[in-house]
Amino acid sequence: GKGGLPRLTGGYEMRVYWFEVFECVRKICLVGLPIFLEQGSSAQLIVGLLVCFISYGMYASYKPYVKGSDGWLSKVCQVSLFFSLVSSIALKMEPGSSTEALGVLLVVTLMVPPAAALLFESELDFVFEKGCHVSYLKKKAINCFTSTLGRCFEKYLRQTSAVNEDTSR
Repeated sequence: GKGGLPRLTGGYEMRVYWFEVFECVRKICLVGLPIFLEQGSSAQLIVGLLVCFISYGMYASYKPYVKGSDGWLSKVCQVSLFFSLVSSIALKMEPGSSTEALGVLLVVTLMVPPAAALLFESELDFVFEKGCHVSYLKKKAINCFTSTLGRCFEKYLRQTSAVNEDTSR
C-alpha cells in the first residue's frame, strides 16, 4: 500500500503539499493557545475566533484540496466553528436574555458540518421526493453558501490583503 508521505499529502494539490503541516499547526493553536489565557475568559474564545478566521482565509486563498468538495466542506466547518465561538461570546455577554435563541443557533451550527459532509462527499444521487435529487441539493447548498457567508468572508479577505499591500509599500 501507500507509505507515510503520500498518505499525508494525497488529498492536497501538489503545489500545497505542506498543507498537512498547516492543519497540524491550526489544531495545536485552536487547542493549545487558549491555555495561556485566563480559564473561561472571553479572550480564550477570541483566540479561537482568530484561528478560525485565519484558517478560513488559508482555505479560501490556497484551495489546497484535490477534490473541490473537500474544500467546500472545510470552509463550512470553519464557518460553523466560527459561529459556535461567536455564540459562546454572546452567551458570556448576556447570560440570561437570549440563551434559548443562541442554544438553537448552536444546535444548528453543530448539525451543519455532518449534513454538508453527506451532501458534498457522498457519491449518492438518490431521490427524496419527486424531482428532488441530492445533486440538486448539493448545487443549491454551494450556491447558498457562496452567495452569503462565503462572499462576505472572501470580500473581507480581499480588503484586508489590499490594505496590507498598501501599508507595506
